[in-house]
Amino acid sequence: KIIVTDKNRYNLMPESLRSKCIILPNYPEYFKFDKEKEASSDLRILFNGWMGLNRGTKIVEGLLKTRLPLKVYMAGWFSDEYTKNLVSAYPKQIEFLGVIPQQAALELAQTKADYILCVYAPINENNINASPNKVYDAIQTSTPIIINEEVRISEWVEEKRIGFILPMYDMKNYNSLYDDLNKIKKTFSFSCELKNSYTWENVEENLLKAHRLN
Repeated sequence: KIIVTDKNRYNLMPESLRSKCIILPNYPEYFKFDKEKEASSDLRILFNGWMGLNRGTKIVEGLLKTRLPLKVYMAGWFSDEYTKNLVSAYPKQIEFLGVIPQQAALELAQTKADYILCVYAPINENNINASPNKVYDAIQTSTPIIINEEVRISEWVEEKRIGFILPMYDMKNYNSLYDDLNKIKKTFSFSCELKNSYTWENVEENLLKAHRLN
């Protein structure tokens, strides 16, 4: 068996191999933590996981340079020195938490963040056809993502209305972007049906079947 994470990646496989493929989405477990988001006049963004110039650093820096009210929570690992140096360049606006457990990242998203940053520089096919688990983290925590249009899954994000779609990764007007993000940050809604659908519990059986364990 060949495991792929979504329909898009399934369609990228050669036709001769598709009969061997199973789609096993990278959904998280159902998130039972239940706490309302803290109120804040600042725009708050969670930038976590693999942090680098091709995964959002430029966008975060562009927003920080506006000097508008912004709080960035960074957690995970740096892929380049430029991103690491960003933390020390903006000590009042960036809160760096180091590497934290997934549960802690989800709790942070649900209680503090207005958005989860989920962008990919369109420099290769892997980025364009990314299958980010942050999309499902967004659903489980009722926190919209920010994703760029060059990433193919952004069409699904737009269809489900669970995030803000950047027209391109290389943005120019960050003041306008800040205003747009801040203006609509409370307009997203996440239904219980959506949350119940995209959980690991619903697809775990597919993995067991692939290994003939049930």
